[in-house]
Amino acid sequence: MNHYEMINIVDVHWEDGDLSQAEKMISGEIVKAGGEVLDIGSMGRRKLSYVISDQSEGLYILSHFSHPPEGITPLRENLKLNSAIIRTMIVRYKVRPEIELGTEELGEEEIEIAEPVFSAVPDEHSFDSSNGGDGGGEDRPPASNNKTSPGENGVHGEVKEV
Repeated sequence: MNHYEMINIVDVHWEDGDLSQAEKMISGEIVKAGGEVLDIGSMGRRKLSYVISDQSEGLYILSHFSHPPEGITPLRENLKLNSAIIRTMIVRYKVRPEIELGTEELGEEEIEIAEPVFSAVPDEHSFDSSNGGDGGGEDRPPASNNKTSPGENGVHGEVKEV
């Protein structure tokens, strides 16, 4: 069995209580098609970016389930035939290992306070202005007074100042 994530946009009239009618309907369809629901929940009511089936808002239902691969197409077709479901997207995903994060209390002798590290960033007054006054610093070539522009036949060449 593969693991899948499915998001459905459902007509907002199916929203009520903790486990809404839409969640019951979707989990029922998954089980009927031969899958096992791992997690299902509502992401809330949201405005759609464009009107779909005369609906401007939808209830987003996110579910995680395991299912045999040959049963996904019938599941998708059954959900598509349901008039309460506006849109459905099913994605297969690999199960990530669960990592338990533990916190340990450190004693005062084990805590090290880091010293702040400052990088040597030059300020605006440290640039050398002797290279043509452009504030370019020592690693830039001196500013040139020669300017180029298209000459005859569109070829760039030097233009002498008069």
